[in-house]
Amino acid sequence: MVSASRLSSYHAVVGVVQLLRPVNVVLSVAGVLVGAYLGAGVAAFDQARMGRVLLAALSAAAVTAAANALNDAFDVKVDQVNRPKRPIPSGKITESAATRTWLIGALVGIGLSLTLSVEHVLIASSSIVLAYMYSAVLKRAGLIGNVVVSAIVSAAIIYGALATGQVGKAWIGVALAFLLTLSREITKDLEDVEGDVRDGVRTLPTLIGDRRTRLLAVGLILLTIIAAPMPFLLLTFDRLYLLGIAAADFCLLGAIWFLWVSDKGKEDFSRASLLLKSAMVAGMGALLLA
Repeated sequence: MVSASRLSSYHAVVGVVQLLRPVNVVLSVAGVLVGAYLGAGVAAFDQARMGRVLLAALSAAAVTAAANALNDAFDVKVDQVNRPKRPIPSGKITESAATRTWLIGALVGIGLSLTLSVEHVLIASSSIVLAYMYSAVLKRAGLIGNVVVSAIVSAAIIYGALATGQVGKAWIGVALAFLLTLSREITKDLEDVEGDVRDGVRTLPTLIGDRRTRLLAVGLILLTIIAAPMPFLLLTFDRLYLLGIAAADFCLLGAIWFLWVSDKGKEDFSRASLLLKSAMVAGMGALLLA
């Protein structure tokens, strides 16, 4: 028979893992690796650069984990309605534990950036500060909060490129990642509107209404679909890039369906958000195939 203390410890460990949002952390690491590849090609992973790229990936992972923990610490009331199974509302961990996790992640992320370059320190520090401002204030300020999160997420790609000493074509990945993340953040606002209204959070749906918010999200997705083939048309990207883009476009069109054509309930917004995250994965695959 499992003792109460062991069961409590198990729930605490599960809570911390959920708090860090491993999928988001893995995506940030993938963004760094893709950025490094876009910056220096295969040479990004040679003996001279590989150590720096890995340090950049670990730093980005720590910063992302910290931001996730902080967001949960600030969103307890909203999550009690929108996501009651999240670690804090479900009682797996406390708000203070989440705050400590944020502090540790922030220190580790910035500490690792110190081993790389001044640019890495500036990006890591700015990301930590902006993530705090987002959770504390900007999340309740409409579109600007969505833009801030999109900038933080897309910065992982340039973070990886800088670790190789070459930016190369990383700016393409930054632009596409920004558009995709922005459309997903707006979609998540639609998904969370019930709890946001109860807590007085001023997100886009509460400021401009459901229909206009959906229209903006769909417009951004269509812009992404239009922009995605441009690297192939204007630069020397391999045709295999189009294969990855086709997979991403399939996900994006599915997201449009759930945002605009379907019943437009919370479940549909959740499906659209998942498809947009899948499009991010397919998009990174396309950039590697390029």
